[in-house]
Amino acid sequence: MESERLSHWDTTGEASFKTSFLIVVAKKNEGFSLSSLVINKDQSILYACTTNNNYCVSKYAKNNEDSKWTKIRDMPRSSTDETEVVLQLKLDKDEKILYGTTSNGFVIWHLDTQGDGPDQPEAIALALPYGIRNISTKMLQSNSIMISGHKNYAIAGVRKNLYVWDLKTGKLVKVLDAHFGRIIQLEALIVGNWNSVVTSSIDRTVKVWNINNIFEQVHVIDRHELQIDSISLSQDLGLAVTATRNCVGVWNLRTGKLIAKLADSPLGAIVTYALITPDAKYIISAESGHVLIWHRITERVIFKEEQPGIRQLTLMEDGTKVLAISKPSNPQGTDFMRTTATGVVRTIPGTLTKR
Repeated sequence: MESERLSHWDTTGEASFKTSFLIVVAKKNEGFSLSSLVINKDQSILYACTTNNNYCVSKYAKNNEDSKWTKIRDMPRSSTDETEVVLQLKLDKDEKILYGTTSNGFVIWHLDTQGDGPDQPEAIALALPYGIRNISTKMLQSNSIMISGHKNYAIAGVRKNLYVWDLKTGKLVKVLDAHFGRIIQLEALIVGNWNSVVTSSIDRTVKVWNINNIFEQVHVIDRHELQIDSISLSQDLGLAVTATRNCVGVWNLRTGKLIAKLADSPLGAIVTYALITPDAKYIISAESGHVLIWHRITERVIFKEEQPGIRQLTLMEDGTKVLAISKPSNPQGTDFMRTTATGVVRTIPGTLTKR
């Protein structure tokens, strides 16, 4: 595998800033295809499924001299990697745990207890009940799983239920009827005394669940008028933003109250994505073919720029920049056509000092 680095120079201010992001390419003559992958924050370690005839996960390290990835080792094998494709790989916030989503369950690797030698802890395979399956929601994305703050439970959202496993035994210990509709997103809220999980659903609700108290529900957050498509957390301040079809919702997770609804066009707004910076000062949204940056406290738009067909927003460099990827929609009656995607990196106002 090789890497290609794309660079972007921001010269709009008094100083110039350079932002780079990485593209990983697997060549045909290498004899494999990348079915799933994840890269750590400093882009030095990569985990991917590259083994022929099974879905074993391998660890790669980047050689900065020739931009090639060198295989370090195969991760500990799970009981399901001969038959079940890995739909998603995901690292936790501290990059100490690697989560794998398979067709019939999940696999967990504790990276902080694993060296590169032969004696490595086994992968923890967690099976869903018979007849319940994970599916791909987007390319390289599927249902997510998280581990409680005390590392004793694993929690996943599949369909409209929450599934809880005991990590010591690997057994499913509880199934919670969490929502009336399918769970769209699951996020861990583990900071300070918080040991919770936040779920959003197409039933237009967000729910916060307390793992400490036998997984009792903490509170139901007020309903939106439309289904909630995504949720983004600022864990330090206990705030969340949600994207629905017609607005961005700002929530106080401690009280469960909707404290603001943001839309640049009160009538006819189409909001597709929303993010909140880690310090909760700014909210970035994609609305009606534009990228908007909001000042959260004043609830005012401080930046607006047209970018039609936005398909993804991603915060970069500790929330100081945002990457917006877009591509034009296919013409009516056309299923497949060759298109060019555009990636634009923008500096979030007020978050960078001159250097």
